[in-house]
Amino acid sequence: MVIGITQRVVVNQFGEVQDALDQRWFALARALKITLVPIPNALKNPVAYLKQFSLEGVIFSGGNDVIVKSLAPEVQQKLNTAPERDRTEGALLQYALENTLPVLGVCRGAQFINVFFDGGLIALKAEEHVAREHNVYWVNNEFIAVDEPLFSVNSYHNFGVDYQTLAKSCLVLATTENKEVEAFHHKTAPILGLLWHPERYTQLTPHDLSILSQFFKRS
Repeated sequence: MVIGITQRVVVNQFGEVQDALDQRWFALARALKITLVPIPNALKNPVAYLKQFSLEGVIFSGGNDVIVKSLAPEVQQKLNTAPERDRTEGALLQYALENTLPVLGVCRGAQFINVFFDGGLIALKAEEHVAREHNVYWVNNEFIAVDEPLFSVNSYHNFGVDYQTLAKSCLVLATTENKEVEAFHHKTAPILGLLWHPERYTQLTPHDLSILSQFFKRS
């Protein structure tokens, strides 16, 4: 299975605007037996690129903040946004939706999916969600089945989703003990959002491999 993967936008010390992707994604891809094709953010037509490489699905990776107009101006000024990335992922998500292609969103990618479907974001406490580990509770086995409903995940995000801000077209899969949404799926399309980073573990976790294997196999 050949899957496209989007990249974060970074600006280096020379002022060069670059696309960047964590190399650990490719270890996860090997474990899932999928081939990854990085998708540039400077494309005029991302959908044509997807078709050119016969991509069978897309992963929206982490990094950068999602542009959310509802956030206060003082909050927006501090964000690390990338409009070109939002445009790229928006075009790809719309095409995937129209053609029933699987889409996996990780951290920022999950946030983008939720906002795309008219959901919102909530600000989180950095001491609880940035470079931390915490438990999640898998609460819905209908879309993807998990043997052990309580497990630990990493956390690297300043913004998240709760029951009130989750898009109406999506359903909760996993939450924290504070009822923050950590995983969700679209009600009718093969779209999965995870707020943690499965690729960042040196030893890939059994629950992540199970969740992602089930998702791509059913798609």
